[in-house]
Amino acid sequence: MFVWTVLLIVLMAVIAYWAGRTHAAGLVTAGGPRLHSLPSYHGLFTAAGAMIGGLALAIAGAFVFGSQSLLTPVAAVIGAALGAFPLYSKSSLDFRARNNFERVVLVLLITCSAVAILTTEFVVQGDFVARAVGMPDIPRAVIEHPCAGSGRDNLERVARDLAPRLLTALAGGAR
Repeated sequence: MFVWTVLLIVLMAVIAYWAGRTHAAGLVTAGGPRLHSLPSYHGLFTAAGAMIGGLALAIAGAFVFGSQSLLTPVAAVIGAALGAFPLYSKSSLDFRARNNFERVVLVLLITCSAVAILTTEFVVQGDFVARAVGMPDIPRAVIEHPCAGSGRDNLERVARDLAPRLLTALAGGAR
């Protein structure tokens, strides 16, 4: 079910890209004013909303209904639509789609790098790298080593245990 959920989110993002790009291109008239951003950036901005909304509700659906429930992909599709529609509606001749899309990417990159996930085997190396790059206080979440190849049940347990610690770390809690 997980693979189908991811594929649905990707499909919704592709549809959102096409819709956003087509909508923006349709705003331009011959001899009239030009778009501030290329139509592809309008599409990327709309697709980003679909991906974020779809992933957010898919994760919520997996926690609420279970990862194998048919309601999880339904939640993902609803989230993708809810994430894309407001961004689709923002398209206009003077809308700065490129600037906004780049801002979304920047926020996602910062969010992804806000917490380091380390296994117990590599805590010392993680501390060294954090100090070396000038980020000694970056939040770290430590999990058992090794976790790869330990089986689906163990990985699900690790993910369940890790999720609240990541949220605490992102909210500025202790390491």
